Amino acid sequence: MRLVNAASVKTNRRSSLLLGAALAMTMTLALPWTLLSQTAGQAARQPSPPDPVAASSAPQAPEPPPAAPAPGTPAAPDARYSVRPTYFPTPPVIDGRLDDPVWKTAARITAFTQLELHEGAPESELTEVFFGYDKDNLYIAAHCHDSQPNKIVTTTLTHDSDLTYDDTLTILLDTYHDGRAAYLFTTNSGGAQVDALVRNEGEQVNLDWDGIWSVEARRDATGWTVEIAIPFSTLAFPSRAEQTWGLNIERDIARKHEKSFWKPVEHSWYARYKLSSAGTLVGLEGVKPGRRYHVIPYAVLGVQEPAGRSTSAVTQLGGDIKINVASDLVADLTAKTDFSEAEADEQTVNLTRNALLFPEKRAFFLEGASLFYFGERPDPEHPAETFLFFSRQIGLTPDGRASIPVLGGAKLTGHEGNYEIGALNIQTASTRKPDGYGGLVVQPETSWSVLRLKRDLPGGSSFGILGLSKDATGDRNQVGGGDWDVALNQYLRSGGYFAKSQTPGLKGDDWMGATDLLWDSRNARLHYQYTEIGKNFNDELGFITRVDERALWADNYWILWPESGIFKQAWFVYDLTYIDTRSTGQLLTRINHAKFSAYLRDTSGIAYKYYDETEVFTAPFQIKHGLFLPPGVYHFGHHFAGFQTDYSKPLGAAGRVAWGDYYDGHFFQYFAYAAYRPAPGIFTDVTFQQTQVHLKEGSFINKILLAEVTYSFSHLLSAQAWVQWEKGLNLRQKFDVEWEFRPGSKLFLIYEDIVTDVNFFDPQQPTFGTPGRSLLAKIQYYF
Repeated sequence: MRLVNAASVKTNRRSSLLLGAALAMTMTLALPWTLLSQTAGQAARQPSPPDPVAASSAPQAPEPPPAAPAPGTPAAPDARYSVRPTYFPTPPVIDGRLDDPVWKTAARITAFTQLELHEGAPESELTEVFFGYDKDNLYIAAHCHDSQPNKIVTTTLTHDSDLTYDDTLTILLDTYHDGRAAYLFTTNSGGAQVDALVRNEGEQVNLDWDGIWSVEARRDATGWTVEIAIPFSTLAFPSRAEQTWGLNIERDIARKHEKSFWKPVEHSWYARYKLSSAGTLVGLEGVKPGRRYHVIPYAVLGVQEPAGRSTSAVTQLGGDIKINVASDLVADLTAKTDFSEAEADEQTVNLTRNALLFPEKRAFFLEGASLFYFGERPDPEHPAETFLFFSRQIGLTPDGRASIPVLGGAKLTGHEGNYEIGALNIQTASTRKPDGYGGLVVQPETSWSVLRLKRDLPGGSSFGILGLSKDATGDRNQVGGGDWDVALNQYLRSGGYFAKSQTPGLKGDDWMGATDLLWDSRNARLHYQYTEIGKNFNDELGFITRVDERALWADNYWILWPESGIFKQAWFVYDLTYIDTRSTGQLLTRINHAKFSAYLRDTSGIAYKYYDETEVFTAPFQIKHGLFLPPGVYHFGHHFAGFQTDYSKPLGAAGRVAWGDYYDGHFFQYFAYAAYRPAPGIFTDVTFQQTQVHLKEGSFINKILLAEVTYSFSHLLSAQAWVQWEKGLNLRQKFDVEWEFRPGSKLFLIYEDIVTDVNFFDPQQPTFGTPGRSLLAKIQYYF
């Protein structure tokens, strides 16, 4: 390890960036190894098991017939992979039984093809899927035959829980048949529901989207059966006399670690989401999205007792209205928006120099969120660090500790011809209240506006524009920009964006831009990106970690898919990150990162990573509250090793250690995770992480414990207890009950207690929520 004079390290070369966030990923508790390309079933409310291979477990699919289309371009119709649903004069009863007479007339598909474990082989257990429709719903049923039904794996029943290691059926519907976006519906033999929005062939998978649909499933002596009803009002699709949609079906048999697909697709990073290679669903005649208006009022009643203050009653009324402006254009109106049932942020340890990024979890902002995305192309090993629009800036204080009341707003999302349209306006209230940590929250009434337009071009390319505006007393900020994504051939893409901000008092050098080149094929993923950000660029509706920088990222992945031996996937990765200051050429960050990771055939995995890192500080840097690193150049290396077991077993575990030099000292971190699922509907897990940091300037030890227990009475009624403890800082407890008593209508009971031992806010080690207790009941009704 060396400490050198910062002034002696300069460069005039164009910078390189791609791994700052990979370090953040491996050294935080929030998502230590979580898949960045989320697979179906990974939960918002129940986190996925840690994954040391970090992004390589998204199920992959077999190669299609020759001459695969360019990304974003649907394959030419193939009669072998086309289904025409039957019109049902009488709807079936959704009870999980296939004894309704209409199913005997339904269209049927079968003959699935394995991807894993034996690529290209027929499925080992017969899968039959049936299709029908009426004026209101698309009906899908399946008989998943199994020669050993007593070995079917069903670990959870909770909505949006992790079904990755269950026996499941997954449906992918591309309702515009353009290879760009799709709805994903996944269920298991217990009828658990997981739904998502998929964009850009898997680059964006929004598992927090909740659609309105019904499902019931049953086991019997021949396997398991399932019935699904998807209202057309849940889906957006073109206004046509007859619909043609993209379709693919996947069946997973957990104990065999077998994944089979109706329509095979090419092996690649996001293979299961390759919409351009999907089959087709044809012949839906005279269907429409349903009635024009949907009203969702809510009421909240309860009590709260902030720390150090008296108990007070909570009463709130509000609601949302959905309006189908056109068959594929939806307006959402909201008044007195409530987010009390939103999942709590998990405590983290931040050992990086960048601010932590916590995901959006509030339903109003999640719907249509992928349309508003404007920033760097997401990468499996390196999450994007720059978003021009980040909805967590609305309704939360900048540090994320306290909520700001939302008075109301409106949102418009959807398609119009070849255009995608998004518009948003939210009004937040004037706020003045204690934050519970010795500070005061003072926010003026503020208007937040977003406008997004995208033009879909032939061959899977697109061009878009984004406009942002924040208006408050004494504070005005505007940002505008354009982005593009061009498909050069089947495997090669290039994209980028340019944006300019306007803020009183900041003139000149107020722009940012980026461009990238991506090669994504069966055995290689090569991603290179260059970014520049001006020192006066200011985006108060976005997430920008640093300004006045030039960055070049280089990600190189080599991927093997062995047909024999102990490994089913192996990954060799080399990444380079290089960031310097635009105005001076001063080096800021340089990281070389090498990694080997692999999955065994039973889905267990191992990983090893090494980082060679240089960080430069031109001013003192606060690494923890009250602990500053002096200016200088720090060169250090550190290691990471981890494993996970087979999560299809009732007891699963993961562990990791990270160790090595750290600035002018060293660190050691270990992490342990265990999950126990003794019976369907019972899920319990515990996570413990300890971090020890020793620097010349001082030392600290951080310990975090997170535990949760979920019990599902059925796939519509569940209860969860959740506790998070950080030694010397805080204790957070939460208990909630969720009951979906009819599709879209829910009752929530929520108890939360936050106890803190600190009266300061540490920007490097944040705590979330206002200390105190609350008990709330919320009911929302979907008309």
